[in-house]
Amino acid sequence: MTEISTEVGVRGLGAGSSRMEPEGEFVIVVLEVADPETPVTISRNVTLETADGAIHEVAGEATRSHRTDDSRPYGVVAAGESGTFHQIYDVPIGSRPAALRLELGPADASGTLPLGD
Repeated sequence: MTEISTEVGVRGLGAGSSRMEPEGEFVIVVLEVADPETPVTISRNVTLETADGAIHEVAGEATRSHRTDDSRPYGVVAAGESGTFHQIYDVPIGSRPAALRLELGPADASGTLPLGD
């Protein structure tokens, strides 16, 4: 996995009646999964760790409804393929993203991707 971008301090997504506002602020992380040895599923299994050590789950509705031509919210990357995804998290105002954690299940590997390096 590679971090493409991380946007912090997002106070809302969308417009009009479909506008979504966080309890704190949104963090939008765009990541690429490239050339895995086995298929990798990106879904709610990617959590965000902030600098204070807190773990934040994906804001599912915000992630699903966010539209971009360059990334998708969820999916499977087949072995040897690549894909770009966005994950959105609702964090307390002023939180600093530190890492993404990917959990692939009890029998599979997990990993941590430092952010902002």
